[in-house]
Amino acid sequence: SLFRLYELRDAKAWQAKLGQHHIWSRIFPYSKSFLRLGLPAQSDWARIEKALS
Repeated sequence: SLFRLYELRDAKAWQAKLGQHHIWSRIFPYSKSFLRLGLPAQSDWARIEKALS
């Protein structure tokens, strides 16, 4: 699959944090804890790591 589903304490907060780094994600109206991310290209992993630190 091209996507990963993560279960987090506050998916909406993580979506906002990632969005500040122009990393788009999806949250679901039926769950406050699910966040879906598309798997990045190999060259974009550094940007993901920077956003998570």
